Parts: sequence; C-alpha cells; structure tokens
Amino acid sequence: SGLSGCTKNLTLPNPDTWQVVDKTDKMSGEKSFEADANLTSDIGEEFSVSAQCAPAVITFTLTDYTKDAAFLSSEAQGVKVHSLRVRLDQGEVRSAVSDATTRNQASVIFYDQAALDQATSESKNSFAGMLASFAVDLTLKNYAAGQISELRGASKLRVEVPFTDSRHAVMDIDLKDPGLQSFFQRCDQTAARQAWPAPAPAAESSTD
Repeated sequence: SGLSGCTKNLTLPNPDTWQVVDKTDKMSGEKSFEADANLTSDIGEEFSVSAQCAPAVITFTLTDYTKDAAFLSSEAQGVKVHSLRVRLDQGEVRSAVSDATTRNQASVIFYDQAALDQATSESKNSFAGMLASFAVDLTLKNYAAGQISELRGASKLRVEVPFTDSRHAVMDIDLKDPGLQSFFQRCDQTAARQAWPAPAPAAESSTD
C-alpha cells in the first residue's frame, strides 16, 4: 500500500541492535556519545532511534526518514510541539512533549529532579542551553515522560508517535538491552566527572 494517505498503523520492531557511538563536534572539538539503532516498519518505512544524555537528562529521539513523513504537532504556549504517548512497563500512559522544529523527528525526555536541585547555576545554564527553546516556557514536569530513576528501573519503554495522516507508529524499547545498559553506565560516569549527582539507584522491576 502507498504511504500517502495511508491510515494503517505502523508496527515498529524492537530496536534490538544498539551501538554506542562516540562523536566529536567539528567546530568546538567537544566530545560526546550516543546509542543508535535502526529499524524498519511493517510497510517498509525506515526509522532510527537514538539515545543521548546530558547532565540530569536522558533523551530518546525517533526519526522517520521516509519522504514527506510528518509527525502530528500542536501548540503549547505559542510554540509548536510534538506530543507522544509513552508507557514504562505496565505503568500509566503518559504524554511526552518535544520541540516540533523538525517535522519528522520527535523526542522523549527523562530527567533527574534531585540532580537539578543540587546543580550549580553554571551547570543549570549549560543544561538549559541543550534543550529546545520552548523549554524556557515549560517546566520539565510539563513535557518530560518522567524521572530517570523510573526509566532505569523499568524493563520496557513503549512509545506511540502520531502522524499528520492519522497513522500511529508504536515502538517498544528493551531497556535491559546490553547496548543501552552500556550507554546508561557511560552516562553515570559522565555525570560523576562533571560533578553532577548520579541518578538514584533504580528499583528492581519485573518483566512482563
């Protein structure tokens, strides 16, 4: 079936091959890392999902590389945003909001409130600079999917992305995947080096 006007919901396989990739900014020389995975929907659309961490925040970003793909957006306090539905394990379904500057890309953010509360003003300014402009007007509780401790204590993250043509893509992320676990450990090490409080130990979570 064609993609244009298609109302069929997309089924995305679990991204089970995560690779931690080191990056260097060509302008500043600043080094960073992220975890990346690629996947294909049941009707052939190509997606990528990546995980990044900054001080006190972990972000999952989903991108649809299909031509003319566009995620549904709305306005929040005068700023265009994507709103996704997310669920950790069998918990409540929540809404996660991300900047809609890029129409085929949306993010799910988890944060550590305790770390933010203990951070210095300089660290907070650095953190704020890594967020989209709309973050100035919305608090973390308004747009984040939850706390990092909840993420780290869960086994599965389910994300539903709505498209402008009424379709929905649903993806399950195995949070216990070895590649993602390696990524989380590096995030903890980075937080320690930057004198940010590491996230609280995750509570044990049973699988489905």
